[in-house]
Parts: sequence; C-alpha cells; structure tokens
Amino acid sequence: MATDETRAEASNPGTSQARLQELTSDAELWPLIAANPNTYDALLTWLGENGGPDVQAAIASRGGAAEPTSVLPPAPQAPVGPPLTPPPGGAAFPPPGGATPPPAGFAAPGAPQGGSGGSKKGLWITLAVLVFLLVAGGIGTGVWALTKGDDSDDDNDTTQSDPSDEPTDDSRDSDRDDDSDRDDDASDFCDVIDEVDTAAFDIYLYFPGLDEVDDLEEAQAVLEDNIDDAPSDVADAMEVLIDYADLVADLDNSSDIPSDAEDDASDAYDVVFEYYLDC
Repeated sequence: MATDETRAEASNPGTSQARLQELTSDAELWPLIAANPNTYDALLTWLGENGGPDVQAAIASRGGAAEPTSVLPPAPQAPVGPPLTPPPGGAAFPPPGGATPPPAGFAAPGAPQGGSGGSKKGLWITLAVLVFLLVAGGIGTGVWALTKGDDSDDDNDTTQSDPSDEPTDDSRDSDRDDDSDRDDDASDFCDVIDEVDTAAFDIYLYFPGLDEVDDLEEAQAVLEDNIDDAPSDVADAMEVLIDYADLVADLDNSSDIPSDAEDDASDAYDVVFEYYLDC
C-alpha cells in the first residue's frame, strides 16, 4: 500500500529511474510515476499498456509521451512484487495479473546507460565474495581435520630428508628470477583488471535489442587491447568473450542467443572475475 513517503518519491523528479521502476510494484503509484518527468520512455510505454484511465490521463498530461497504441481495460490488480528483471537468454516472466513487466536493471533504448552496469557488477561482486568466503571456510575446516593427525609424521619426514635433495644456490636463484617475472606480469595486468573485468561483464550481460551495440563494441575493444598482457587462462577467457560479442552483436533478441554460447561466456567471465578478486 502506498505511503506518504513512496508517493513523494514517485512524484519527485529527482528520484532515480531505477527507483521509479521499483515503485511500480505498487499500482497506486502508477499515475504519479506516469506524470514524473524523470520516468524513462520504456517504463512510460509499459504503464500506458497496463494502467487504467488515471494512468492514461497522467501520460496525456506529459504531451503524449509513450501513448498506448490501443484502448486498455481498467488497471489490473497490483502485482505482488516489482516487474521482474529479464533473465539472460529469455524474456521476463510476467507479474501476477497478466501485465507485461518493464525492463528492470537495464536502461531502455534512449535512456541513460551508465548506471546499470555498475549496480549489476556491484551485486555480482558482493555475491561472489560471500560465496568465496563460505567455500574457503568450509575447505579450511576440512583440511585442518584431515591433516591434524599427520603433523608428527610430516615432522619426521622433514628431519629424515636427504641433503642431496636440497636445491642448489643456482636453482634457487633461477626460481626467484622466474617468480619475479611472473609477479611483475601479474602486477602489470592487475593495473588494468578493473577495466577488463567491467568490459567482460558488459559483454556477458549484453541484451540484443535492449543495450547499445556501441557499448558492446567498446567493451570488446578493451579486451582486445589488453589480451596480450593477460595470463594464459585469463587470455583464453577474454578470447571467448570477444567471440561472444561478435555473435550477440548480430542478434535482434536475447532469446536468439544459443544456450551453449551463453554458458561459455558465463564460464569465461568467471575466470576474469576470479582474477579480479585475486588482484
């Protein structure tokens, strides 16, 4: 049920477009959102197609922006939650009441594109860190339990080692040089991994027909410019994402993306993201 606070948000031109989309979970706020000058065109179209006479009047007061294309029945029953975000590889599920949900989490064509990538990336980073901590904690407990009883055997094996097996000074120096080279390469790539990770994320979550092709090509260029400096496993993953960008750039709808190509792109992004966390 709408409150004074949510009504104020729905009417305020300073309310972000993402927040206005969230407020559509309450049908009482639809007329206010429709009249808000900051409401983007895709959301206005959705409101016009699903709202009642009061929503139509609010849209008409804007000067005809996002006019509905047909006469609509009275406003449907308010959905339980906000319109769902389109999942990769398919169309969004409609909310209760049969209304078609507006795109959520991604700016519509013509709307600002800059804010969606950061919020999506922040959510993925938070989830990945939580999963990493949980998995690392479980593995550490298991390893401690398995090795606790073997400490004394390890000590005995260490004291009985053959001195002839010890590495020579020359071999130790060589190992240190190799490690130094690898550390320098890793440090150099860590300087650009944030940009690379953002570009990889934008390619993996590109939606044909919704996102801008220019943004996809820009992200692809970032990977191509840095692939030669990447570790081999990260470079292989970047190559998969570059090819994936070529594939989705020619499609008109996200449902046309082959499932195996989308799975490969997801696995490739995981490799880039894990390296991002290590840096």
